[in-house]
Amino acid sequence: MKVAALISAPAGNTDFSGKLLLEVNGKSVIANTVDSVKQSGLFVDVVVVTNDAAVETNLSDAGVQVVKVNKAFDNYIERLAEASLLADADMFVCIPGDHLLLNKLAVERLLQLFEGATGKDVLVASIVQKIQNDTLKEDRNIVKVVLGLRMHALYMSRYPIPYMQHDEAGFACYEHINIVACRKDAMMRFLQWPPSPLERAEQIHALRFVENGVQIKMHIAQYQYFKIRSEADVAGATAFINNAG
Repeated sequence: MKVAALISAPAGNTDFSGKLLLEVNGKSVIANTVDSVKQSGLFVDVVVVTNDAAVETNLSDAGVQVVKVNKAFDNYIERLAEASLLADADMFVCIPGDHLLLNKLAVERLLQLFEGATGKDVLVASIVQKIQNDTLKEDRNIVKVVLGLRMHALYMSRYPIPYMQHDEAGFACYEHINIVACRKDAMMRFLQWPPSPLERAEQIHALRFVENGVQIKMHIAQYQYFKIRSEADVAGATAFINNAG
């Protein structure tokens, strides 16, 4: 199975403009992400998809293919699905451009969900982790996921879900780590569907799969990652990378 990485690098990031070009540990955020993905050794190809000429210029010496598109990233999976037509691969892992350090083990386990007798029918899979801090459950920048008994996403929301009418012992609230693995067929299907109602309402791109009846298998991982939400987070991001090394 040939697996390619598709890295999303939109102009005017949803957190703040210019985020992907901020310097962290001596290079841009997007360059850190690209290097981490390449160093994992998991992919036959690494492609950055952007509508930002400055990102394209920044990565000119990075040894990575950059696909320049002229559309807005209203749905990042849709933009990456369009670029997947140019790649010779059976499977694609969609990765946000600000995911500074890719966790190799988590992605290996993610890809294993597609293997064997139980994996042959899996079209889409992603990663969640248990939310340990109750205040994060209220953060609308964090996408929460409710899982079924067979580890498929039942729903995703920016609100804290599920609502705990009764305190069920051991019931976890999960955060979606926005790394999505798709078979090529699933990517092509995604392009055929218009934006779905809940996708538009919640502004959660993967809900288009859920609303169209494609189950998203989830791998539960627990690892640290750093989310840059403002320029003030650069020092913390640098420390995170150095400590991880």
